[in-house]
Amino acid sequence: MKFLILLLSSAFALHCGIASAQNSLGEILDQGAKKLSPEELKALFSGATVSGTLASGARFSTKYAPDGTHAGILETANFQTGMQGTWKIDGSGKLCTDTRFNSPYVPPASNCNFWFKAADRYFFSASDSDRGSRVEQRNLAR
Repeated sequence: MKFLILLLSSAFALHCGIASAQNSLGEILDQGAKKLSPEELKALFSGATVSGTLASGARFSTKYAPDGTHAGILETANFQTGMQGTWKIDGSGKLCTDTRFNSPYVPPASNCNFWFKAADRYFFSASDSDRGSRVEQRNLAR
């Protein structure tokens, strides 16, 4: 069980997960990706559902409410748990989330990331300038 906790907590480094296999920040920028402004982030995330698959194989989906809260579900091969938390956009233009889980096996997670859009795909990265920085893709729906 400790291994599962470690795996999920490191993978969930939110909205964590599986990277688009070949993509670094430099690669998506070369493909025309643009960094989203704080205003674009707020409009995009208010009312959106974000989902994806983590490196551990766990899947998640969470809805971002306009009031700065989010709630959803995390599913692994062994269990399912609810999650809820808050989101905001910080002064540097990063989307920051704090997430708690309804399971004693998954510790809380806090993250701040820059977001980018390339065509109809969305990516996040810890950096907006390090071209070697890893990016991860997420699905956004209304």
